[in-house]
Amino acid sequence: MKIEIGPYPSDDSVFDKQYVSVHIDRWDTWNMDHTLAHIILPMLKQLKKEKHGSPFVDLEDVPEELQLHGHASSETLQYDLFESEEHDSLVWDAMHARWDWVINEMIFAFECLAGKHQDWEEQFWSSRSNDEWVPKQGIPVRKWDKEGHVKWASRMENGFRLFGKYYRGLWD
Repeated sequence: MKIEIGPYPSDDSVFDKQYVSVHIDRWDTWNMDHTLAHIILPMLKQLKKEKHGSPFVDLEDVPEELQLHGHASSETLQYDLFESEEHDSLVWDAMHARWDWVINEMIFAFECLAGKHQDWEEQFWSSRSNDEWVPKQGIPVRKWDKEGHVKWASRMENGFRLFGKYYRGLWD
């Protein structure tokens, strides 16, 4: 795979287009989710660091402590109608906190494919030193923490779901 993307053209010319060249090799689509994760992960990290705003995040997508009033009917998209500057600031801070949480969940999910957590499943298996032996067969058996594995995998899936849902919110 080889990708070249130039800077956006200046605002002076409506006819200039951004230079984009993408070459995909046959092997790039073998584990496409993993291949794309190598690109998406650093972009998400940069977006988190450089962001200049936050899109609207549905309340059901964040933990209860990040829900300003606890249910969507108490909040509105009419953010210019708040009764005070303090209330306005409170709502904007809550919006940014929600988006930060969503980005962090996306980053977590992609870290599990192509980052520091890519061997995440190993933590749910007992280590070699704690192996039990099958009687009369002398075969080591590793124990599996199913509950921990399911919880971790569910968090990953939620991060990927959020990535898809808020794909159009990935802007700076």
